[in-house]
Amino acid sequence: SHDVGAAVHHCRIHTATLRSCCVDDEALVWRKWHWLAANHQLFAELLDSVAQQLPLLIDQSDIWQFSGFHYQAAATYANRLKQWALRSQELPPASNAGGDLLPGVFVGQAGVLERPEECPNPAREVQLRLAHAQAKDLNRHADRCLQLLTRAQAASKERGFGAWTVVGQARIAEAYLCEDGTGHSEASTK
Repeated sequence: SHDVGAAVHHCRIHTATLRSCCVDDEALVWRKWHWLAANHQLFAELLDSVAQQLPLLIDQSDIWQFSGFHYQAAATYANRLKQWALRSQELPPASNAGGDLLPGVFVGQAGVLERPEECPNPAREVQLRLAHAQAKDLNRHADRCLQLLTRAQAASKERGFGAWTVVGQARIAEAYLCEDGTGHSEASTK
């Protein structure tokens, strides 16, 4: 179907569902930020594709049909993932019992332990291992945030949204210069 409005409706449903997930557990909250960022980035890329191939299908007055909005939202959630990684030292350590972590059967599904019977709580062990792996990717989260902000700014320029473009420039500068632990602020002083 060529109904961009229906796609927006489904995107809003997914976003609302994802926002309500993993709110209480620090070892799981990274998934919320990861999936929200991925959801908005994927939708922005879909909108870019539609705008290039069938531009008349895009309702210019609907902010949810503007890819820059979704790139900026994805950057916000990628930044929250980065902030979570910065404070992840509060996570309890994984015991590393149960052998290797094997990939899950389905996309997005958590992995399983090679020998779960060796671990008192295999599900929690998997959660902690995955959380610690995400926390180690601080620089990747910071770079992804910058990439998404750059794409949001480009979309704003393309549409002629001057205010969005200026805000995008400020957010890029802030992300690049003001984040400790990513190497960006250290590199800017050399």
